Amino acid sequence: AWNDYKLRWDKTKYGNITDVRFPAGKIWKPDITLNHFSNSLNVDANFDSTYPTNMIVYNTGDISWIPPAIFKISCKINIEWFPFDEQRCFFKVIYDFYLLLIPFPKIFLQ
Repeated sequence: AWNDYKLRWDKTKYGNITDVRFPAGKIWKPDITLNHFSNSLNVDANFDSTYPTNMIVYNTGDISWIPPAIFKISCKINIEWFPFDEQRCFFKVIYDFYLLLIPFPKIFLQ
C-alpha cells in the first residue's frame, strides 16, 4: 500500500464513498524489485495477468493493490544439526526512487 495525496477526497461531499476501484494499469503504481543476491526480479513483470486485480483507492489517498504472485527464491542450507538447525535466507524488496514501507510478517519454517 502507498499514499497519493492527489487522490484524496472529502467523503462527505461524495455520498460518504470511502473507496473506489480501478484496473491496475489506470493509475500509477511503484516499480518494485525482489533482490536476492545477484538475481533481481521485476515484481510487476512477474504477476499472473490471467487474474487481473483492481487497485483500491481510499478517500485518504491510501492505495491498496494485492496482485496474485508467487516468487521463488532458493538458499543454501546446512543440515549438520538437523533436526535442531535453523536456516536463514536473506532477500530485499527494493525500489529505486520513492520511499516505500513494505511490511512483511515474520515467517518461521520448520
